[in-house]
Amino acid sequence: MNYKRTVLCFALLLVLLFTRVAHASTSVQINEIAWMGTSVSANAEWIELYNPTSSPLDLKGWKLSATDGSPNILLTGTISENGYFLLERTSDDTVPSITANQIYTGALSNSGEHLQLIDATGAVVDDVDASSGWPAGDDATKNTMQRNGSSWITAAPTPDAVNAAVAATTNNPNSDPNSSTTNSVTSSSNGAGITSDQDNPITPNQVQNIGKSVYELAVDPDPKYSAHVSIPDNGVVGVVVPMTVGVKIDNHHDFVSGKFIWSYGDGSSDTYLQNTPTNHIYYYPGTYNVTLSYYSNNMKDDPDYLYKKTVTIIPADVAVIGTTNDGGIIVQNNSTDTIDLDSWKLSSGKNNYTFPKYTLIQPSDSLYISSHVIGFIVNKNEQIILSNPSNVLVSKYPKQLVLGASKMAEAVAPLPFRVSDQPLQPKILPKPEVPFWDTPKLVLVFTLGLIVVILAYGTIRLYAISNSLDEDEDEFHE
Repeated sequence: MNYKRTVLCFALLLVLLFTRVAHASTSVQINEIAWMGTSVSANAEWIELYNPTSSPLDLKGWKLSATDGSPNILLTGTISENGYFLLERTSDDTVPSITANQIYTGALSNSGEHLQLIDATGAVVDDVDASSGWPAGDDATKNTMQRNGSSWITAAPTPDAVNAAVAATTNNPNSDPNSSTTNSVTSSSNGAGITSDQDNPITPNQVQNIGKSVYELAVDPDPKYSAHVSIPDNGVVGVVVPMTVGVKIDNHHDFVSGKFIWSYGDGSSDTYLQNTPTNHIYYYPGTYNVTLSYYSNNMKDDPDYLYKKTVTIIPADVAVIGTTNDGGIIVQNNSTDTIDLDSWKLSSGKNNYTFPKYTLIQPSDSLYISSHVIGFIVNKNEQIILSNPSNVLVSKYPKQLVLGASKMAEAVAPLPFRVSDQPLQPKILPKPEVPFWDTPKLVLVFTLGLIVVILAYGTIRLYAISNSLDEDEDEFHE
């Protein structure tokens, strides 16, 4: 009898174990991980779950968590049959073109995480142990880590869609999902970072659609921080381009401390330890990507806010071409863009004139400036000089020199020269002031205060002891 019970219990145990293993192998799985964020924000992380079964599953009571405690996501909602469940960090704007199934908080470490998907009974349904480093995904290209059978591959992001390897295998009936050929095809990429198969090329429409849904991502700041960045759309060669930023916490007040890193797109950058307006001069025409990274803490690796804008710099192709009948000056815009002569200067001998704001010259148009406006009559024996707000010479009349795209090759020096004989001085940035509440200073102040308190206490105690001894001595003599 005992023997039969033992056999029966063992059989039931095998059935339960088999059922558990079968359930785990066919239940929801961690399918894709964007642990590196996106090209516009390192905070734009997301995780995708996949339900390979033919029935929808209620995720109430389930959780996805890292063994180090962050992130720890209590799941809600339902994942459809053969469907995906997209988890976006902090905001639904993480993947702008796709609505998140759930928003979560908590960052994924770039050095790796041990993630576990646990069902409502407490059983581990899926386990991804990347504690020693992510097996796939690329922080430089922002390609994600995608499940490929029992392994992982690096491929272009596919949120709420079939993984790259699976898609390539499905499109090519002759491919073997377990073969090395499939893996090599799916890991190849075109210039846009989109995987493709030579036997099944992606059409231009497909590339365009994928680009819009995955790569045209807006900057995704942490909702705790917001910023207003003011950068002109256009600038002129040799003219200061002013840039400012205002950072707020929870939309309540300005936050001036932290680290502000400006990258101007021409190979130069500035770093400030407090909110400081910056000015930059571009010496060649072109299109530049200006980026502002804000860090609330100097020790942080990832920015709390990231802003990017394109600035177009046009040639300073403006020239003095003659004088008016009343002794004034004629200035012509030889470029194909409208130019504002705000703070530009005209000089002739000892006479000077500065253009007011919004003095606009249309492309290929001329501006006749009367002597009544400039306040002096041009002496024909003196040269007229036109310089921009940075005191960079742009044009001379009658001996003309134009610093523009068409004349750039004629310039002897790589940078425009000044009217004076002094060489062009490099921009000297003001030394940022570290806020008084900066941690090193706070520690120093606290330490000094503690020393003062200890010395004061010691002095009082010595004084009290001295008085006590004097009283004892008086009593002894009595």
